[in-house]
Amino acid sequence: MEVMEKGEKVAALAVAIHVVLFGIKYIFSTLSGSIALKADAFHSLSDVVASSTVFIGLIIAKRKTKSFPYGLYKVENLVSVMVAIAIFYAVPLTDAHQHRISPHFGEAPYFGLITVRIKDKKAIDQKIVENPFTQVAHGKGILVAEFLSKYQIDVIITQESFENYHSGKF
Repeated sequence: MEVMEKGEKVAALAVAIHVVLFGIKYIFSTLSGSIALKADAFHSLSDVVASSTVFIGLIIAKRKTKSFPYGLYKVENLVSVMVAIAIFYAVPLTDAHQHRISPHFGEAPYFGLITVRIKDKKAIDQKIVENPFTQVAHGKGILVAEFLSKYQIDVIITQESFENYHSGKF
């Protein structure tokens, strides 16, 4: 077996680290019930795929044939472009509006509702509710507030809430 070059070692190490990170994050997300941690675990899993692609590309690039006595070094460029395209298009293939955060409460196309059990801080229910008032010209905020009140919501977090928190306006 050939000795791995520095780039291959780094790519193999990246794959191993991302696999370990995925495992740790997934286990703790399961134990804690954290949806955010579970999402981050799957983000690490996507990093495993990207790092594995680079690692495989580096191995293929070393292969030498009669037609290519110096190796298939252009495969490295091809794999890099493939990874870049995958990163660029790494968005869900569902409704594009479903995954954006609206800066205006009344114009948000969807609302994510999470029921949290306070005593152990565990998410026990989650659902996506479509905003039926996105096409209304005026007064969306009040209509949405009345609409969401039937869900007995205690806390609402919006993009503006985070911006105010970080700017020190709270």
